[in-house]
Amino acid sequence: MDIKLLEEPLLQFGKGEYICPRTGIYKYNVSDINDIRPDKIVIGFIGLSESINIAISWIKKCRNHIELILIEKCAVF
Repeated sequence: MDIKLLEEPLLQFGKGEYICPRTGIYKYNVSDINDIRPDKIVIGFIGLSESINIAISWIKKCRNHIELILIEKCAVF
């Protein structure tokens, strides 16, 4: 078995690139700060074909509008 450790990719932000999403947004702002949005988002998957098929199915569901659900208290925050 041949195992390779992949380096984390640099994420693109408004004014720079960084590995960590939180730090990248804090330091370099969001990428669409000037309302410039990409025409497409390129994504990739690594995993078993069954897992990849589930992920692709989920991505296809995300193409549609997601209704806002108002919650009085959010457990996350």
